[in-house]
Amino acid sequence: MLKNPQKFTSLRIKTITALLLLFLFLVFIIYMVIGSVSKKQILEIENRDVTQKVSMAIDALEGYGASLATSVADWGPWDEAYQFAEDGNEKFITNNLQPVTLLNFNLDMIAFVNRSCGYTFAKAFDRQTEEFRPFPTELTGIFEKSKILNNTDPKTVIQGIAALPEGPMLIASYPILTSTFEGPVRGQVVMGRYIDEEMVREISARLKMTVNLEGVNQEVLKSPENMGPDNPQHPTEITIISGEKVAGRRVVNDMFGQPVLQLGIETNRDYNTIGSSGLVTTPIWPIMII
Repeated sequence: MLKNPQKFTSLRIKTITALLLLFLFLVFIIYMVIGSVSKKQILEIENRDVTQKVSMAIDALEGYGASLATSVADWGPWDEAYQFAEDGNEKFITNNLQPVTLLNFNLDMIAFVNRSCGYTFAKAFDRQTEEFRPFPTELTGIFEKSKILNNTDPKTVIQGIAALPEGPMLIASYPILTSTFEGPVRGQVVMGRYIDEEMVREISARLKMTVNLEGVNQEVLKSPENMGPDNPQHPTEITIISGEKVAGRRVVNDMFGQPVLQLGIETNRDYNTIGSSGLVTTPIWPIMII
């Protein structure tokens, strides 16, 4: 028999209490370590997800450029256009260069430039009012500065973004040839569409996320990552808006390699929400084991 059962009981309680405190301390340490590592990993995953979604938005924008390139490549090798570039006949304008045509192709600009670099036809188009507008004079300089007027390769569509006072415009050009792709080249047909809010809404609906368009300010231009006319891949700038929302944006270059706009997205922080839920339940598991 124990001589002092109360002393033994007291010692057992102290031992159990010490072990319990040690256990809780270890649980706390494990939770802090797991939490630190998990938050870092979640942030990395989230950043990759945002970067990928920004790339998707830019790919969608480039898809509009590809569609424009397809349209201009259909118009370039065409006997009627080949004749029109030479004589500017009214019949071609009546049959092919009416407002309904530009509406069907979603065009804000079309130009036929002959081999002497004269403009057989050059008009801007307002798709809201369905009326022709004066041709932007800035485009004349852009055509001269770029390779558009000198392209004689029937396998090459020259395309890119032109910076205009009205806003950035996707443009594409193709040599004017016969329907059998024979020459000599009689000039270039050039088409354009503004990168506007309508296009941004279409991209947002297609990708099922908020997409926004911004100009390029001086602070962005001066940042080391975005400086240099030939930077093909600008970094994605990621901003945490709240516990539920995160945004990303990236600078896009014009056809001369100069920053012309910023395309951004806003999306839910799904990974952060899932990760936070996991961190809250992490300490429960050791207790359940016991």
